[in-house]
Amino acid sequence: MDDEERNQQEFDFNSSMTDLMTSLMVIFVLLLVILFNNIGEKGQKIRDKMVDDLTNQNPQTVINNSLKDLKITKSEEDPLSFIVNIDEQSGLKFESNKSDIMPQSKQKLKDMYIELLDYVCKPENKQNIDSIQIIGYTDSQPVKADPKFGNLSLSQDRALSVLKYGLYVVGLDTEKGTCLQDLASINGRGMAEQKPTFAESRRVEFKIRLKSYEQEKHIGLFNGSRKK
Repeated sequence: MDDEERNQQEFDFNSSMTDLMTSLMVIFVLLLVILFNNIGEKGQKIRDKMVDDLTNQNPQTVINNSLKDLKITKSEEDPLSFIVNIDEQSGLKFESNKSDIMPQSKQKLKDMYIELLDYVCKPENKQNIDSIQIIGYTDSQPVKADPKFGNLSLSQDRALSVLKYGLYVVGLDTEKGTCLQDLASINGRGMAEQKPTFAESRRVEFKIRLKSYEQEKHIGLFNGSRKK
């Protein structure tokens, strides 16, 4: 066999190996996409079931009346999240330009907390939840004392007040208090995402996000196998 034939055989072999590796990589990527889609669908099903439970659409789960006036919706941006909205119309009122919760709103907020945490903090539900983000919003009227940043600060202070009141209601050292501390964070969005009326814009939202732990687990297994 002369050098030209040998070189041609080596070239053909290398080309075949390259084609094989490319094909295997394409197959792997397709399998990974299918896997992630299945994981996303499972997360959405868990999210949808929780929303159905909390809005009394699941006949196997009966939630009391303290959540019936609240808007509980699936997040349009995040398929693993849903939002529990409590605004001025549904009973949450603050002192004007302050973060103090009005006395007449505290019973409504207390009932909501007890019922929401009764459900969320059940072990079979908590294990699926990554976080509860408590987000404050104001209406579009600027805070006179600080028209540039006042609404942002006020919305964050109101979210903090709602979190503190929840911890006061359930107790810091109780199972629900520990659950809330484990999951909750606060954020203020100021005048963002205005609603049709001021009463609807003055609100606090509980954004409850499910874990994507299965996806992380599979990625971790893959990375672990690559390191061996």
